[in-house]
Amino acid sequence: MENLNIGQQLRKLRKTLQYTQIQIANSLNIDRSTYAYYESGKTAPDLSTLILLSQVFHIDIHDFINFIISDYPDFSAFLMEKEKNPLFQNGKNPTKDETQLICYFRVLEPSRQATLLENAKKLAEANHPKK
Repeated sequence: MENLNIGQQLRKLRKTLQYTQIQIANSLNIDRSTYAYYESGKTAPDLSTLILLSQVFHIDIHDFINFIISDYPDFSAFLMEKEKNPLFQNGKNPTKDETQLICYFRVLEPSRQATLLENAKKLAEANHPKK
C-alpha cells in the first residue's frame, strides 16, 4: 500500500462528492495543507483520521478502506448503487454550505448530532411558523 495510491483515491472521492480540500480539512480540524499532503501522497492519514474521513464521506469504514487501497476508477456509481448516498438524491447536488454542514454533522458524537438536529428544527420552524 503506497501513500500515493491512497492520496489519489482520496482526491477522487472528494471530487466525486464535490467537497473542497478546505471543507474536508475544516471537518477534520486540521490545516488544509495537512489534508493536501494526504492527497499528494507526502503523508498518509492515521487510523483515527481514516475513521473520521469515512464519517465525513458517509461511507462504511470497510468500504472506505477497500476503496482507498484499491484502484477503483470511479466511486460515484458505487456510492449511488450501494449507499444510495443522500448527497445525490433527487438529482440535486448540495450547495457548498450544505456540504460543509454535512461534514460537521458527520464527525459529531451522536448526542451532539441530536442537539444540532433539534436546533436546526427550531430554526426551520421559526423561519416558517405554522399558521
